Amino acid sequence: MESRKPSLRKITYHPNSFTHVAGPSLPVEGVVRDSKTQKPLPGITLQSYHLAGHRMSGWTEGIVHTVSDKKGRYRLEGLPIGKNEVLCLSPLDQPYLISKFVAETEAGGTPLQKNIELTRGIWVEGRAYDKDTDEPIEGGRVEYFVFSDNPFRKSIKTPLGHHSRRYLLQPDGTYRIPVLPGRGIVTMMADDHMKYQRGSGAENIKGRYNHTYAFPTVPYMLAAMNFHILAEVNPTEDAKSIQLDFPFEVGRSLKVKVVDQNGKPVQGGQYVGLMDAFHSWQSFNGDELEIRGYRDEKPRRVQVFHEGLKQVGYLFIQGNNPTNLIIRLEPWAEITGRFVDASGVPQARAQIGNVYESMLDNPEIVSLPPNIKKQTGNMMGFDTDENGRFTITGLVPGKIHRISASETRKNGNGYYLGDFAIDPPLKPGEVRDLGDIQFKSEGAE
Repeated sequence: MESRKPSLRKITYHPNSFTHVAGPSLPVEGVVRDSKTQKPLPGITLQSYHLAGHRMSGWTEGIVHTVSDKKGRYRLEGLPIGKNEVLCLSPLDQPYLISKFVAETEAGGTPLQKNIELTRGIWVEGRAYDKDTDEPIEGGRVEYFVFSDNPFRKSIKTPLGHHSRRYLLQPDGTYRIPVLPGRGIVTMMADDHMKYQRGSGAENIKGRYNHTYAFPTVPYMLAAMNFHILAEVNPTEDAKSIQLDFPFEVGRSLKVKVVDQNGKPVQGGQYVGLMDAFHSWQSFNGDELEIRGYRDEKPRRVQVFHEGLKQVGYLFIQGNNPTNLIIRLEPWAEITGRFVDASGVPQARAQIGNVYESMLDNPEIVSLPPNIKKQTGNMMGFDTDENGRFTITGLVPGKIHRISASETRKNGNGYYLGDFAIDPPLKPGEVRDLGDIQFKSEGAE
């Protein structure tokens, strides 16, 4: 059945009773031990993470699971034939790091033998609280990332795994999470996603990729804007525990008036700038929009899009105690073009979006408008059609636009194809045909 909304995929409906023929399976068994002492570890949960190459999430996460016995022995049944990944989770009162291993099963074989060695870490513990009220943060998750060049990571027998909600804040705001010796990062994300700014503390941590707030870490690359607060840890090998508190700061709220070309109030619309680094479009009612968490040392971009008036506006807020803030709208601009490769072949179904790294460095580079043809999600991004053509409506005149292209391949991963600068800046009401363009990676000729 086709979805009522063209932006959604086809929906398949099943009857309330059906027959499912399960495929073959092969047990995985072995012993879980401490990597250093070689003592068996009881009470370790082993659960599915990838089943035959498919990532499990939500209620299906850990659908296949077992627990090691008093002698550290386990037997995991129910894994499909193929390449599976299994997470190893110690009881929350034991400082073993989350680990994972591959269990590749073949039909008709004998039970797969996998002995596992887990790494005992060092406790990092502390409290997360609101800096203004000293009240504990109500709900949140804590995660650990180790720098890729940390020498202690190389000694791990079983690779580190990831489980975003394994370590949670307690009702009193306290937490505890195991880490390795050497450099790493502990992150905190409150359940109230829109109350606090994201990426706080990233500016104090060395080793990020150039012009980004991403760090070369394991179990995956850490993107600072996925968390509220980050803090570096660097315990010594003989440390028993270290103390680390996380003060959350709301910051000031500001109001910005929205007016048209003639200075008359504009009612409603969409904007980015509610939060510092969370570039999703929000709706506002009336002739004012809200800015949350403003800090004097960190300027804020505000961009407005009004579909009914076909007008847009931009304001860069900076300095101490800004007041009488007004954003004036003007007729939007539009671009069309065709994305081709170096041989002139059209690039169909590529995704076009912002180059956020450039926006961090230059306040004259503004965001792409919302895609009004998308009816769900945050309305971000545009797609090329089967002929490689695209149209973007609602661009801010007089500012710099830098757009990127990527594609989603059969494995489900997105691949960056390059970026492109729209130059010279657009004029109010202009419709510009860019013709055939190529998105070039940085450093390409």
